[in-house]
Amino acid sequence: MKKKSIFLAFGTVLLSSLLLFAPVSSKIFPQTQLTVEAASKSILNYKTKHLIKGESFTLEADTTKKVTYTSKRPAVASVSNKGVVKAKKAGTTVITVKVGQKKYNCKVTVKDTVDLILFAGQSNMTGRGSKSLAPKLTDGAGYECKTVTNPNELSPITEPFGLGQDSGTMKDGDLRTGSMVTAFVNEYYKKTKVPVVGVSATVVGSGRVSWSTTHYKEAAKRLNKAQKALTKKGLKIRHIYMVYMQGENDGFAKSSVKEYTKSLKLMYNNMKKQTDVEACMIIRIGTYIPQPSLYNKVIKAQTQLCKKDEDFVLISAKAASFTSSY
Repeated sequence: MKKKSIFLAFGTVLLSSLLLFAPVSSKIFPQTQLTVEAASKSILNYKTKHLIKGESFTLEADTTKKVTYTSKRPAVASVSNKGVVKAKKAGTTVITVKVGQKKYNCKVTVKDTVDLILFAGQSNMTGRGSKSLAPKLTDGAGYECKTVTNPNELSPITEPFGLGQDSGTMKDGDLRTGSMVTAFVNEYYKKTKVPVVGVSATVVGSGRVSWSTTHYKEAAKRLNKAQKALTKKGLKIRHIYMVYMQGENDGFAKSSVKEYTKSLKLMYNNMKKQTDVEACMIIRIGTYIPQPSLYNKVIKAQTQLCKKDEDFVLISAKAASFTSSY
């Protein structure tokens, strides 16, 4: 597949006071949708609901009266007599809830196609600041595949992303504090209409050499495990990408443009050999300590590589304008 053409229109945006960004896809891939909408003055807990195949939720009515549930298209999404709705295939259906003589409708959207994205690099790949300031995840926009603790189950993305996924040398500990992944996923879904399944693969304080020789192996393992799990669930994978934010340690170590470029290309080439990843989206580094000149060479290397190599796409350059707290 062609890589660069997929991202020709990618842009950036600053959301709240954190390092957040918004990629803009150049192609929209329409899919059949299943949406849940309730009538005005509804007593239901959901007016609309977006699901992926295999996902479920409970539709509840705020009443003490007897309630019955029916699905207009049970082949798309079934509903139990207790209101448990399960997505079965792509499409749209309406769940009707009857309470006495009144009926309330819930329109549900089911999708069976996702984009698998690996979020990799240093610990600030998860953002900085407070998770309480994270934007609310758009319904149906993104899920996390927790490849370390529970690779066979998907859960809606929560912040801090990747919590509990430390394993071996791939550790972030309590440095997962931000909201960048949710912000990315919301904007990605807004432009593509394709849900994201995210995989965490970050290492606190990691440098270019360790990523090109060691860390990529665990990252590739996690990505492959997620791909296998999604396929087993019957989900179609439209694209496989990685989002990468790393380089501050290399700036502090005074790595040259040539050294950093070589290591970044080696890391990605190693990833391509071991996975089906199609492109590497770069979030350009900022200045973690108050010596901005230390990072100029790494920033230059990332910028030039994204201009010259179609495998790399610069999706945010905002970090350099922030303080060390980002």
